Amino acid sequence: MARGPRFGPVLLVYLLIVVVILALPTNVLSAKEPPEGYTREVRVTYDAQGDYFPTMVVDEQNNVHMFWLNGTGGDLDNRQVTNGELYYAKYDRYGDLVVPPKKLQFGIEFPQDSGGDFYASPPSVALSQNHKIWVTWADSRSGTSVVYLIRLTLLGDVEYINGGITNATDAKYPDIAVDNEGNVHLTWAQWEYLGQKNLYPDIYYMKLNPAGSIIGQRVTVTNTWLASNHPALAVDQGLNAHIVFEENVNYPGSTDQLYYCEVDPQGHLKITMQRVTSTSGASLRPDIAFDRNDLLHIVWEEVAPLGTKSIYFTELKDPGHFDMLKISNGPESAYDPRLIIDQGLNTHIVWTQDLYKVDQIVNSRIQYAEVGPDWEIVKAATFLSYGGLVARPPAFVVDGYSNMIVSWGDYRKDPRLGDEIWDIYYMRTVVGVNLPPDDRLQINGVNFTGGEIDKYVGDKVVFFAGNSSDPNGWDRIAGYNFTIVLNGNTTEFSGWTDNATLDYKFVEPGDYIFYVKVKDSFGLKNGNPKAVLIHVTEKKQPAPVTILDNPRVRTTVLAGSIGFTATLGYLIAGTELGKYKFALLLVPLYSRIKRENTLDNYIRGQIHGYILAKPGCHYNQIKLTLNLNNGTLAYHLRKLEREEFIKSVRDGMYKRFYPVGLKIPKREIKLSAMQERILEIIRHHPGISQKEVAGEVGISAPAVIYHIGVLAGAKLVRSDKVGSRMEYRALERPEDEWELPADKVPAGTGH
Repeated sequence: MARGPRFGPVLLVYLLIVVVILALPTNVLSAKEPPEGYTREVRVTYDAQGDYFPTMVVDEQNNVHMFWLNGTGGDLDNRQVTNGELYYAKYDRYGDLVVPPKKLQFGIEFPQDSGGDFYASPPSVALSQNHKIWVTWADSRSGTSVVYLIRLTLLGDVEYINGGITNATDAKYPDIAVDNEGNVHLTWAQWEYLGQKNLYPDIYYMKLNPAGSIIGQRVTVTNTWLASNHPALAVDQGLNAHIVFEENVNYPGSTDQLYYCEVDPQGHLKITMQRVTSTSGASLRPDIAFDRNDLLHIVWEEVAPLGTKSIYFTELKDPGHFDMLKISNGPESAYDPRLIIDQGLNTHIVWTQDLYKVDQIVNSRIQYAEVGPDWEIVKAATFLSYGGLVARPPAFVVDGYSNMIVSWGDYRKDPRLGDEIWDIYYMRTVVGVNLPPDDRLQINGVNFTGGEIDKYVGDKVVFFAGNSSDPNGWDRIAGYNFTIVLNGNTTEFSGWTDNATLDYKFVEPGDYIFYVKVKDSFGLKNGNPKAVLIHVTEKKQPAPVTILDNPRVRTTVLAGSIGFTATLGYLIAGTELGKYKFALLLVPLYSRIKRENTLDNYIRGQIHGYILAKPGCHYNQIKLTLNLNNGTLAYHLRKLEREEFIKSVRDGMYKRFYPVGLKIPKREIKLSAMQERILEIIRHHPGISQKEVAGEVGISAPAVIYHIGVLAGAKLVRSDKVGSRMEYRALERPEDEWELPADKVPAGTGH
């Protein structure tokens, strides 16, 4: 008889998960952003294969050089990657990508072991004083696991490779260090035969000069035929190499402990097999570093008899005499520790911390703690990473600004692939004050300190929001949001940029309220968004004026003569001002007209009355309104101006007339020579396009658009869309030809 699904055990498992989750600190699972003072997580890799075991080094310019293994599978517990190829990327001190992730090319063909899979162990990296990067790792593509050593430039180009460091038996887990003289120190675990059947690893050491040539012979650090593994290497200021490693003293039991040895600059063992830990569990995966006083700091994972893992720390002040300090405090396992030491002698430690582990469900994050020189925990365990399913193992470095950078592999769902995959992530922290973004606002390059601003319709402004109050050089504006409120309507402009800028043009009058909010590289936002009120109005018109009585002054009409050729007359007549002057030259000369009789002429009286009613009117405006031809109008205007009833001023291409005694207002529109030329072209070629105007005057299309915009704003031209073509026409186009007798009073002038 078939049985139904067994819900009892499944329900029990999930109840246990809920209980464990509820027991965790409230800020662990709810965190969606990095803790204060840390950057957001930055994804480094995006390929379809897994990426594992990152390691990093920082150069003198504070660029971060990152290496990792890319392969078809990863065995994290045994620290190896199936078909693992070495990859590289470079980030500048601002966290910007300088060299995108790339597979390193070595210039040689690796022999394959019958075309099958090979296995690689994690890389280790060091920087020399001559700005060279040294990287070591091991893989088995030659048939046995071999330690490789390469040297790269600061651009990630391989310029040296050495694959002959180890012999025919398997060698794995190399570590590297470079001393003050540029010499390269290597250590690794190598499997040797015990009798004829079994293989057990021992620890070996080798030294190379800055050029990569081997110095002396390799040193056999251990010769116990037990199980010496996972060595960690550091070099002191006296050029002595120090190695801490796992040693299983009672193989095949599970009592791995940490041991220590020291090799002098000549390659001799000064200290052999000094025991560091003595616990009931197993001490594994050490990481070591020297402080500026040449005191060796050690961290490791300690496995309790029941299998729970914790992170411990010690200082090797005197071999054989040490204490241990527990660093992790989580309810689940902590492992894969890494450490760095700052100039204040504080030890900074990162590791992988499981949040919960029930049945086969595991969730882990990268955690961080800080220990002072007096062994006091300065900063208790804090979660750094906040996404993904499994985060391990981390790499840890510090730059010249004491910024700490951590990188790790993270198992997350890739939306493009639709499945979980291992990728490399990193984030960094800044030592010191990390202030929220400043609410500074600049308008057209000037700091806005408060108050209101007046603008006109058509004005353009450039808004800029910055973060100058934060002293951290790495911290920059990462996101911005401008909100504009006009007559109750809201418009938003937002995005990601190095500079939070917005170009805006006012297209209608009203009171504009601008708010700006910014977010920095650490995810912090300004608490008080900057606001500015801008009053936008139409451009002001000239103020009305009062017409004053004109003094009656007698004048004498001066004689003149015509002296221009027909060609010159045509050129002068090409503009309104030129037509007016040319018409005056053709008017017959009269000896004298009494001023008191000047206005007796009907037409002249009409012209004078029009100018009194519309001060500032121009030649074409009078001509079209009173329906006069050029010769007649020019004749009477000259009479009125000679007898000081009116006065004229030039306004670009126009001649404007005002009653005598009236203060002439300041002109708002003054055309440039190019604008006058464009206007004349449009006058003589109605319906011309912008492209055709550009061809006539020989300037760019955007420049023509600008000049036509000025003319349109002055109501001198209009635009008409005909199909897909935009055509331009001049307003108040003057007559093309004049009919004026050369030796008579123009017809209809009436003296």
